[in-house]
Formats: sequence, C-alpha cells, structure tokens
Amino acid sequence: MPLTTVSPCHLVTLSSVSRKSVSRKRACPVGLLNWIKLPFLRRPRDPLGRRGEKRAAHYARHTLGLRLLARNVLCPCGELDLIALDGNDLVFIEVRTRAAETFTTPEATIRADKKRFLLRSARWFIRTRRLQNFHPRFDVIAIVWPAGADPEIRHHRAVFGFSARGTRRGGRGG
Repeated sequence: MPLTTVSPCHLVTLSSVSRKSVSRKRACPVGLLNWIKLPFLRRPRDPLGRRGEKRAAHYARHTLGLRLLARNVLCPCGELDLIALDGNDLVFIEVRTRAAETFTTPEATIRADKKRFLLRSARWFIRTRRLQNFHPRFDVIAIVWPAGADPEIRHHRAVFGFSARGTRRGGRGG
C-alpha cells in the first residue's frame, strides 16, 4: 500500500513562520526542510525510478544535447527531477519510469496537481537562483523498462506552458 504524502507547503501558513526560521539562502522555512528530511515521512525511492532518472539524465545529455545543471533538486514543496539548459531555454524535466504499460502510459500519469507543483517549484527555482533571463520549458522523459530488456525512452518537448508572473484570480494585476 503506497504511503500517501501531503505536500509540506499546505502545512505551513505564513503566520506560523517566524523571521528567524526563514533561511535567506534557501528561501524556504528551515523547519519545513527538517520536516521533509524525516526518513519515516518520506516515501522510499524505488530502484526502478532511480535507474530511470539516471538513464534519463544520460539520454538528455548525450542524445538530446542538453547541458544538465542539477538533478533531484529539493524545493519547499518536493523535488524537481532534472534541470538543464538548451540554448536560452531553462528546461525542467519530469522523469516517469514504469516497468510496463499495462493500464496507461507513463506520460499520462502527470495530472493537473503535478503540473501545478512543477510550476510552483520552477518559479521557486528561477527566483532563488536569479535565472529570470532564461525561458522556462517543461519536458517529460517517459521510460518503459521491462525486466531483463532494454528501456524504451520517449521525450516530449514543451508539454505545458509557463506563466512567469503567476498572478492569482481576483488579485491585483499590474
């Protein structure tokens, strides 16, 4: 039975975070990072997913010609799998690995809530690293890796869009 995880962003309100608990370098609550690192609250990484991310990084670097900047970046709300540069594009790559395509493809498992998480995490990464001059792009690398066989790798470029401002409905616009 899979462990249901709750995004730590939903657990912390702005009033509960004091100024002293906010790290300027990481731009997220320090207590929140400690919560994420607790081993009994995190889902254990499966070896298939780890192998898939490693193979996807190799594929992105050697086949697609991307320059990898980071792997497994921890954000206040979770983790970004791969971050790369493609010319003037800052590419956020979500890696999906499955042993077989029994019910659905790996690409189809990215739902609206995952897209929202990726958008929030990408905005956080761009803001904290001061990378506003690059154009963000979201790619998906889907891997189907049956036991004892070579993996089938599919790359999907620019899967969904990015709103740089991230204004909310009903909020003040500029």
